[in-house]
Amino acid sequence: MIGSLLVGLYFAKAFSYVLNIPYVGVNHLEGHILSVFLEERTPPFPFVVLTVSGGHTTLYHVEGSVVTPHWAKLSTMPQARRLTRSPKSSLGISRGRGHRNLARSGNKDRIRFPRAHLSADSLDCSFSGLKTAVALYVKKWQENGQKQLSMADIAASFQEAVIDVLAEKTIAAAEKTKVSSVVIAGGVACNQALRTG
Repeated sequence: MIGSLLVGLYFAKAFSYVLNIPYVGVNHLEGHILSVFLEERTPPFPFVVLTVSGGHTTLYHVEGSVVTPHWAKLSTMPQARRLTRSPKSSLGISRGRGHRNLARSGNKDRIRFPRAHLSADSLDCSFSGLKTAVALYVKKWQENGQKQLSMADIAASFQEAVIDVLAEKTIAAAEKTKVSSVVIAGGVACNQALRTG
């Protein structure tokens, strides 16, 4: 992805120079958050937004057009690499769309992976236990050849565990701030299971 980002960056700089118009940098995450205002229906301020964009999964309390982080960063999606790119597997699926498509054909209720619950008043998340549980489960599944389960079931169950925690924390954030609107933004926001979670 870095290649396409660099091409876009240098094209914009060159375009701005040639046309003698201002070049304005935009924070990646703020861009995700404020992209909601390109939609026909927009939320009123203030609102809570869950940005889910690969390695950037964060809750924000947005009080106006200037975005200020309100809570700690939640490191979520990098854990999917462990499932989709296990060194001892030849699963051949990618993160993001590949994982989502695989999970769509699986049974999310086949495996009950752990959900980490930190202190009740915290909006932080930890997925290290989930990551380890999935890695160990995949290893055992590959070694024992459990035919009653598919990789799609493992992917769907993993996805469900992540979504459960993210939904719970997002609802808690909305209740804590007493907002009437919740927004989901970022590339992973297109995941239908997350949107309905």
